[in-house]
Amino acid sequence: MLKLTSIRKSYKTGDFIQHALHDVSLSFSKNEFVAVLGESGSGKTTLLNIIGGLNRYDDGDLIINNKSTKKFKDKDWDAYRNNCIGFVFQNYNLIPHISVLSNIEMGMTLSGVSPSIRKQRALDALEQVGLKKHAHKKPNQLSGGQMQRVTIARALANDPDIILADEPTGALDSETSVQIMELIQQIAKDKLVIMVTHNPQLATTYANRIIHLKDGNVIKDSGSKSQSESSKTTLEIKKTAMSYLSALKLSFHNLCTKKGRTFLTSFASSIGIIGIALILALSNGFQREIEVFEKDSLSQMPITITSQAMQLDFSSLGGSENDNETYPENERIIASQNSHESMFHTNNITSEYLEYIENINQKDLNAISYQYSAVFNILVKTTDNTIEKVDNTQRHGTWDVLPNSINDTNIIEDTYDVLSGTIKEDEPGIIVVVGSSNDLSDITLQQLGIHSEEGASYTFDDILNSELKLITNDNYYIEYNGNFVPDNQLESLFNNQNSISLPVQAIIRAKEGKELLSSSNSIYYTEAVSTLLIETNKDSKIVIAQKESSYNVLTGEIFNENSSSTKDDVIGYLGGDATPSSISIYPKDFDSKTRVTEYLDAYNEGKETVDQIVYTDMAALITSLSGDIMNAITYVLIAFSAISLIVSSFMIGIIIYISVLERTKEIGILRALGARKKDIRRVFNAETLIVGLFSGCLGIGITQLLILPINMIIERVSGLGNVANLHPLHALILVMISLVLTVIGGYIPSRMAAKKDPVDALRSE
Repeated sequence: MLKLTSIRKSYKTGDFIQHALHDVSLSFSKNEFVAVLGESGSGKTTLLNIIGGLNRYDDGDLIINNKSTKKFKDKDWDAYRNNCIGFVFQNYNLIPHISVLSNIEMGMTLSGVSPSIRKQRALDALEQVGLKKHAHKKPNQLSGGQMQRVTIARALANDPDIILADEPTGALDSETSVQIMELIQQIAKDKLVIMVTHNPQLATTYANRIIHLKDGNVIKDSGSKSQSESSKTTLEIKKTAMSYLSALKLSFHNLCTKKGRTFLTSFASSIGIIGIALILALSNGFQREIEVFEKDSLSQMPITITSQAMQLDFSSLGGSENDNETYPENERIIASQNSHESMFHTNNITSEYLEYIENINQKDLNAISYQYSAVFNILVKTTDNTIEKVDNTQRHGTWDVLPNSINDTNIIEDTYDVLSGTIKEDEPGIIVVVGSSNDLSDITLQQLGIHSEEGASYTFDDILNSELKLITNDNYYIEYNGNFVPDNQLESLFNNQNSISLPVQAIIRAKEGKELLSSSNSIYYTEAVSTLLIETNKDSKIVIAQKESSYNVLTGEIFNENSSSTKDDVIGYLGGDATPSSISIYPKDFDSKTRVTEYLDAYNEGKETVDQIVYTDMAALITSLSGDIMNAITYVLIAFSAISLIVSSFMIGIIIYISVLERTKEIGILRALGARKKDIRRVFNAETLIVGLFSGCLGIGITQLLILPINMIIERVSGLGNVANLHPLHALILVMISLVLTVIGGYIPSRMAAKKDPVDALRSE
């Protein structure tokens, strides 16, 4: 069944060549118990390793069951060892971190035998050697004789054709040696057993054939005493393959023997994961708080369309955009557009555009308001019973139009608390906005006719009882020498029956958390005020005169290119133009805001730049800015934490390399049992996978524990509760990153393990 033809084997060390075997030719039959004798260095172990496929012969041929092995590749030799050879080693060579049963099953595991069958066969083999009750012990819990019996059981379990025994009794006492030899002799009744020994007495007593080697040559062969031949006519080899699950189990058991080191390694590797996870948890939390703030507050910030709009393109601040060379060395000046002018765009708000605005889907709006350039000539009765003109210019706090609510919503009441009074949008009137401490500036008080002193306090009724009148053009302006000048008889103007009363309808204050949207220390007027004023003033004498004149009827200035204002500007100032100077659109929420801006953008499609209408979406600008800042901080912190992840990857590589050194003998054992190089890589990749998974999960677990005190500190400092919150998807991604990095870190050590020579590996201690 086994034939060696002219086998030669040499070892080369530098220029020195050691001839281990010289033209060795031998034939073996089934049922033989062959003992190979010889002094140290005679070639006994080399012969055994060549027969077992652990060493490759240089020349000749090894034939088993009529199959030549000359063209065998690595995978064929691996399968040959697994299917045809059973090894019994002097030093037992059992894997220490798995059970006796698992050791015996290992060869069958590589053969792909099903778990139930291999377990039964392993138990049968243990019963054959008398150790069935020790199946679940670890090898180090057995005596030397018992471990050798386990080795024999492992050799038998996969039903090989040949049993190779290398000094099987060399480490045993005489009594145990006899027991082992009798067991091997029993095995030789059904299999070819080739045993290497230094003990001629054992060979003579138990073997039925003795071969003597000297200096790599067969000097004596007693010949076979058995006539039985194998019934096999060809070599039947089933390819080996260790499953990923088997590799994981093997590595897991190994790591369990080094729990402390495994934990410390995983903890060190998890530090980077912890850092990134905490950053993401905080970033998610703060981003969530920002989003809540935006939805509760910024969503109500209006989209504004003004006659003169600023284009917030910050890249234009450095100069106009062009393709010219930067920092040239030539002595030439290139004309460009003034960057300040390029930032502004003149919106031509036409009746067509106003109609387009009115067709916005009302379901997307909370409110919409129109503001005009018409000046408000307002008089107030002071607490001294004198009449004064109200200065509501920008320097003293321009009055704002109250948003006109849509769909039964009141955006003012959503943003402000009404402290006193009632808001009546359809009636002319004003609404006073106080600060968070119910404070009101001296300028606003003065506009209400109250000459205040610092620290003075007033009742709500004092404010609500303020008397203000809006004076129409025909009452306010009188014609004088072709021009128009204000009438300075303020008391008679105030008491004129045609003046429009502006009662203080209500006092309001921004709700807590919505201060950003409020205009504290200011005054709102209802849209009914401007509507009534425009309707009254559009046909006034001064407006008609201005439309017919080529000069400014207020100043007498001729309109030309050098004029400070145009005729249209003056007509708008006098309330003769019904075109609004500013439109404020209040969407319901962020989704509605998106639909509204898309609708506004659609108007500009296909139009020249000069005909386009530019709007300002301040909420989008703030959102973008806050999001960019948060993202930038997050990315920078993650980058720093990622460094520790990379370092941990190198550390994992070093740890796995140490594991390779520690498990060198195990590598040799697995190779002797038929494991492929790929299987060895798989074993160590499985180890890195387990470490990576444990490291990632440990990092996430520690992060969740750290989040608790972090949230307590944040809540104590800022009042925000449960800010830090790690998203499950981020946790999963971080675990996957940990897995990938550890596998990368263990890639080189696993390849080094796979390349180890099995004979050298078996000799290591």
